Amino acid sequence: MTQQQHVVEVPPSPERGANGDGQRTPSVDIPAPPIASGNGDGRRWDESRPAFDRVAVAQFAMILFIVVEAMTFAGLISAYFSIRGSVDFWPPLDQPRYPVQATAINTAILLASGATMLLFRRVWHRDPDAFGKLTLLLLATAFLGALFVGLQGIEWAQLLGYGLTVTSSAYGSIFYVIIGFHAFHVLAAVLWLCITSGLAVRKKFPPGMLGLETVGIFWYFVVLVWPVLYAVVYF
Repeated sequence: MTQQQHVVEVPPSPERGANGDGQRTPSVDIPAPPIASGNGDGRRWDESRPAFDRVAVAQFAMILFIVVEAMTFAGLISAYFSIRGSVDFWPPLDQPRYPVQATAINTAILLASGATMLLFRRVWHRDPDAFGKLTLLLLATAFLGALFVGLQGIEWAQLLGYGLTVTSSAYGSIFYVIIGFHAFHVLAAVLWLCITSGLAVRKKFPPGMLGLETVGIFWYFVVLVWPVLYAVVYF
């Protein structure tokens, strides 16, 4: 950016003249300060911000969102322990037990999806031209996430058939609230991943793609929070 020049003239001394010896003081050129345009470095965001800056901002925003969601899960877990501590028997004697073994298999499926996402990000950052491998890893991740949600739906149908509903007891209501809240996050992550994957495939997996960077972070969150919920609720 071309800097403007400001000319400043020093006024002469009233007693001795311009510079004290009868000669006029020469003009001094002082460069004008750079004009700020909103980012603190005198440059415009759209014109000069490198791509990695935008990725860093998007990642930071996603991390803040995850912190808020983690606090919500912490509140639900606190409510669970409060309800559990207010009764004499847990689980209640007249209520069906949670499917611990079947959910253990489902937990392994979700953890596997986290592994495929991790592998995808490593390959993508190292070799973004590996089109076939990247596509396969994304499809595997989305499939495993959808399988997790589908198997949970089957488990819920069985529990409802056994009489465990949202209104049957606090044992049932807190279960569906916590596990359902997480299932909603996984379903949202699967849909987001499918949409982003379609765009990424069309664009040949460009480096620094914001959608791929942020959906990966969110996927890690829904994967890592699940073992905590499984250990707290199912045991």
